[in-house]
Amino acid sequence: FDRDTSEMFIVVKLSPMRFVHIQSQVLTLTEYLTEGVLGALTKRVAASAAQAARELAEEEAIGEKVFYVYAQGFDFVLPQAAYSEHFFLLKVGNLDVTFVGYPTPGQSEIKLDLEEVTMSCS
Repeated sequence: FDRDTSEMFIVVKLSPMRFVHIQSQVLTLTEYLTEGVLGALTKRVAASAAQAARELAEEEAIGEKVFYVYAQGFDFVLPQAAYSEHFFLLKVGNLDVTFVGYPTPGQSEIKLDLEEVTMSCS
């Protein structure tokens, strides 16, 4: 991709990380954010973000919009229960995602590459 002819070019590089999904904690956090003290703020921010997205989508594009995300060493852990020693593990050595939005409305392209993928249960 040519950065000089692209309207937007974003590169995100993520270092090794591990995500642990515990259902009860995720639901509690989600409820706090949507219904709790931050609920009103979240709704205002969401409305502003939605308006900005609409304006961006309606703008006449003059070039490609390229988003490139590279993550190295990505682990996703899904425990059977919060305090269980049994879990599902998805390990990805490298995750490479490229999204290109073309100036013509409705035209885009996405490429996803995964390397060294393993899944296990213990």
